[in-house]
Amino acid sequence: MNMKKNSNQLLLNFILAFAGFSIPMGLFLSLIFLSVWKGIILGIISGLLFAGVCIAFIAYIATRKEKLKERYGIMEQAFYDGGASYIKDKISIGGWMYLFEDRLCFLSHMINVDVGEIVIPYQDIASVSKGSKWRRIAIHTKDGKCGEFVVNEAEEWIEVLQNKIN
Repeated sequence: MNMKKNSNQLLLNFILAFAGFSIPMGLFLSLIFLSVWKGIILGIISGLLFAGVCIAFIAYIATRKEKLKERYGIMEQAFYDGGASYIKDKISIGGWMYLFEDRLCFLSHMINVDVGEIVIPYQDIASVSKGSKWRRIAIHTKDGKCGEFVVNEAEEWIEVLQNKIN
């Protein structure tokens, strides 16, 4: 992905993290302090801090994507990659997804309950579609299994994967 698209995606992620944390936190703190203004101010401050930490973590993980490949013994170059989370039994497992010439590969980072590698050769993929929720892609294999991944630019991932399996 290009630099402008990455910075737009980081900004969107920052806004989503900020709003998703500051609004409920502001409401909660308004009730705790019995002051709407204190709740709003503290909600904004806590939302900015939370979103900043989230974006810093995303940026850090992006700098480590090549080290992640080395840890799993993968030396070849991916033609497409990005941060992703694999949804397993309603638990999100964070990591990085790579598309190589012959397969999709998801590598989880070490800060997870379940650490591992998911490899799906393109010849085993029956279809790729939008997932059950926003920003998710669903990968259906020929043996009837389905896995969902949360990614930025889900439509672009779907398009790239459909081109590879067709």
